[in-house]
Amino acid sequence: MFTENQIEMSFDVFLDGNAPTSPFVIADINLPVEPEPLLSEVDDSESDYESELVHNLRLEMLKRLKATVDPRCSEKLRDEMIEWMMSDDIQPFSFATCSAEAGADHEILRDSILYNLKKQGAI
Repeated sequence: MFTENQIEMSFDVFLDGNAPTSPFVIADINLPVEPEPLLSEVDDSESDYESELVHNLRLEMLKRLKATVDPRCSEKLRDEMIEWMMSDDIQPFSFATCSAEAGADHEILRDSILYNLKKQGAI
């Protein structure tokens, strides 16, 4: 009799293929079988760590927009950052996604940043 956590395995003891012509021995083995873990039981601490890294990276990308008002910022970098900010694409690290991660509406945040850039004479 087997429990629900056991399986029956049968195998030929004559592994070399030279079984006798008379009945040969078959062995039955009971092996304990571990049940598959439920998804809720899986340790997802690594994915929590990765989620935190992605969250922090998105916030850092928004913070880097401050560099656009710095007079030492190159025109090329400023143009690239403004182009990124003006896009309405929804990608993992798009301006809209990063804004949502910070709890802000990307259109309102964009208008505020553009107002400040114009006020500082950066654009």
